[in-house]
Amino acid sequence: MSALASAGSGTSAPPASTAISTRRLARLSALAGLLGVVMISVSYRINAGPPEANPTAAQLMAFAATNHTQIVTGAYLQAVGTVLIIAFSLALVLLAEAASHYAGWLTFFGGLILVTTGLIETTFYLFTASATQASTGFIGVELIHASQRLYFIVAAPAVFLPLGVVILASRASRPLPRVYGYLALLLGAVFVLVGIVGLYLPLQTVIDTLGEVQGVWWLLATVTLLIRPGAPPALPAATA
Repeated sequence: MSALASAGSGTSAPPASTAISTRRLARLSALAGLLGVVMISVSYRINAGPPEANPTAAQLMAFAATNHTQIVTGAYLQAVGTVLIIAFSLALVLLAEAASHYAGWLTFFGGLILVTTGLIETTFYLFTASATQASTGFIGVELIHASQRLYFIVAAPAVFLPLGVVILASRASRPLPRVYGYLALLLGAVFVLVGIVGLYLPLQTVIDTLGEVQGVWWLLATVTLLIRPGAPPALPAATA
């Protein structure tokens, strides 16, 4: 009956294997994103940075020596966690069937920018943790702060803004509720504003808070995709 109904309506149902693979993509990408959120959250807890806003040379070297394991472990967790979260965001583009759309390509490009920025920051953490001279440590700290500014100015908006458009523009294949699209656009705009203002004014408290808020967005998005009832619409099968 289902085959006759499909034939009569002029459409063909997606192959069962395609629907299963799509559900598998949704589940695995959500789990990867969730793991990424947890890893980055743990990295922030164990690698909070120097205890003083302007440490002396002796304080900086003592901190690096005492907390070397936490710094390098936090750097590892941050690097891998960022890659997993971006893998989740790219899966959202595929599930929304937006891989060939301009917003989808921009999300891919933004993910590349964000991962590169994150890897640069973690490289500076490793550089600072391995410093044998105070001057090298101070240079590493300043480079870390500079890369963090780059995250707010370019990297985060480059992902959130096009991803928000992808979520809102998708129809039957929308992987997340529309509210996530609106929140992504709002987060992207706030990142741009804070990034620009932060070039001229000290906004560390605001920056830290915004970092926590975006973590909540990623957490809720991964959990929503993971537990959302029903299978996502199947990705279109290739046609000859």
